[in-house]
Amino acid sequence: DSALADVLCSRRPEARLPPRAVPSEAAAARQRKLRRMMLVRQQEDAGGGRKPQVSGWQEQRTRHLRDLQIIDAYREHVKGESISRMLSQAITSTHTVHAVLGTAEFFEFALKNPYSIRHTVTIEVDHPELSIVLDPREWRHFKT
Repeated sequence: DSALADVLCSRRPEARLPPRAVPSEAAAARQRKLRRMMLVRQQEDAGGGRKPQVSGWQEQRTRHLRDLQIIDAYREHVKGESISRMLSQAITSTHTVHAVLGTAEFFEFALKNPYSIRHTVTIEVDHPELSIVLDPREWRHFKT
């Protein structure tokens, strides 16, 4: 993911995490914690905090842990959007009708509700010359 790579490679603390789109109480608390974490990192980078002498492998391990925390925060950020996109793809059906000029084309798509309660279905037609047949007599005419 290129956005994740940008976040990991960036040394600017404000660019580490993209802003969250949906504010909620849990999201606000998470953002406060992430801001505090970034401020601590800024102080460490500036030399404001005492840095204990650590060996090379410990320093590398610390960087890897920090990267894993960033990856986890990024995944949490994009999780909702990804789930919504996948659900939308799973419940959306697209049909292409190849019509010949000067003819009326008709096709039937049967919808079945798998639930015991009523649900609303939205049919979107993005072309001004296409329409949905609602009259039963017209439907029978095109069906024959």
